[in-house]
Order: sequence, then structure tokens, then C-alpha cells
Amino acid sequence: VTLFSKMREDLLEVLDKMKGSERVDDSFLYQKYPQDKLESITHEILGMIGFDFNRGGIGKATHPYTTSLGADDIRITNRYTEPSLAAPLFTALHEGGHALYEQGSSHALTAGSSLSGGASFAFHESQSRLWENIIGRGKAFWSYFYPRLSATFSSQLSEISLQQFLRAINTVEPTFIRTEADEVTYGLHIILRFELERALLSGSLEVKDLPEAWNDRMVTLLGIRPSSNRKGVLQDVHWSMGEFGYFPTYAMGNLYGAQIYQTMAHDIDIESLVANGQLTTINEWLHEHVYKYGSIYEPKKLLEKISGRPLDTNCFAEYLKNKYLRGGLL
Repeated sequence: VTLFSKMREDLLEVLDKMKGSERVDDSFLYQKYPQDKLESITHEILGMIGFDFNRGGIGKATHPYTTSLGADDIRITNRYTEPSLAAPLFTALHEGGHALYEQGSSHALTAGSSLSGGASFAFHESQSRLWENIIGRGKAFWSYFYPRLSATFSSQLSEISLQQFLRAINTVEPTFIRTEADEVTYGLHIILRFELERALLSGSLEVKDLPEAWNDRMVTLLGIRPSSNRKGVLQDVHWSMGEFGYFPTYAMGNLYGAQIYQTMAHDIDIESLVANGQLTTINEWLHEHVYKYGSIYEPKKLLEKISGRPLDTNCFAEYLKNKYLRGGLL
């Protein structure tokens, strides 16, 4: 509760300071992008970040996911049905982060044992969101890869500069759907669910009152009210599946990822490496400090082993402020 209270305060501070910012024109992201070219580009991105296609593959699904059928059979799926350029690109990076963790944690030391795989759901999310957002939405990544992307989609992107593209893929704006939320507002979606879960479990909130409580809480946190339960309380499947307590792992992943990134930045020049397309060096650092341990250590112990300190929410807050308020990563 204390951790999420601090996170809520930090996120609302960033969001409040960004109010009134000029609206970014991201309409070019929603033109027609041929699926075969999108598949080719996402395949290329996965190879660039270090996904081993000899130990896995990528397919298509309605809801993207990563699954492990064994140490040498890690599978990713992506979705290309939305009229969006960004969605499949960042889904590939997100699921690629999960897959890299699975491939790295299933090695000679852990393969075939219960120690294979990630340390926790939150640690898994730390890797998917580190690759998707901290690295994948940064200036360095697209300084290297945008020329390739714009050449592939020349008719759609020929007049779009790198800076325009970066601003479009990093738009911060309250929206109704959690899975479509930006880095700043995403945590508020999780806090909304966490607070309602606690109320449901304590008995202070009845199920019949949940839709209205959801809508009121969304107004409080994000300043918007859903027009239907589809955009509100019924958008996620977790509660209907009985997965209470799962939502916080997404937010914890953001916190872990920022702290791991900050630690890595002390050891290697991440921005320079990414800007030169040397992502394998980053993959190697993560393998040495995160992946190879699988689930040998409990999450708290593993984070302390990696960073030398307990979880510090200020890492994620500073990352967001540096990126969105000081322009450090855009």
C-alpha cells in the first residue's frame, strides 16, 4: 500500500505537469501498413535484440503472448489486425523481452528443472517493459532503426521526421483501456484495480457496486469517465478468472525494470550501444546479471543482487521525469 501510494503520487505529479502540452499528431501511425512488411520488420527487431530463432519462433494470435514449451522451444505471438504501426512493433518488443528472459533463464544450469524460467511475474514484466518502453521507445533505438522503418514504409513515413515519430509513439494521454495506456498513465490503471481489489476483498465494496466505483475512481485518477462497462470494469479478464492480486505485478515490473536499467547504465553506455545497434551487448549484460539466475533467488533477493539495494520507487519516477519533463530520452 505504501509503495503504491508513493507511485500514485509520482505518476500524478508527472501527468499534472504535462497537462496543457501541445497535442501530438500521431495520425500517420494509423494508416494502412501491409501485414507482410510488418511481420518482416518485427522479425528483424526480434533478431536485433537477441531472440534466438533456433530456440523459438513467432506466430500470430488474437491476444499476443509468449509461451515456453521447453528450454529450446520459446514461442512468441503478435497481432496485426489493428490499424496501427506502433502496436505490432511494441508488442514484438514486449513479448521479445519475455522471450529473452525465458531463453536466458533456461540454460545448462537450470534447464529441465523447476528453477528454469523467470523469478516472478513481476520480474518477467520488468524485462518486457524494459525492452518495450525504456529501450524501445527511446531516441537511441529509433536513431538507429528509424531509417530502416521509414525505408520499408516509404509511402507512409517519407514526410515524417524522427522527432515526429518519437513524439507520436511517446504520447501521454489518459485513455480507458489499460493495455493501450502510455508509460505514465499505465501505473494509474493498475492502482485503480489494486484499490478496488482491496475494497472487494475487505467487504467494503460489493460486486454490484463495482462498475460505478470503477468509473468514479477513473475520474479521480485519470480525469475521464467510461461510457460503457466494456471500456470500464469489463475490459480485463483477470477477475472473472479468479486472478485477484495479479494486476500489481504489471506495475512492479515497471519499478523493477527502471532500477535494473539504472544499474546497467552504471556499467555500460546503453544509449551509445543502442544508437549503434549493438543490442547484443545489452542482452549479454542482462543475461549475466538477470537471466542466468532463473528462479534460483526470490525476487527481492535477486533485485538486491542485481542492483545492490532493495526496491527503490524513485528509479521509475526519475526515469519518467527525465524523459517526459526534462526531455532527457526524447
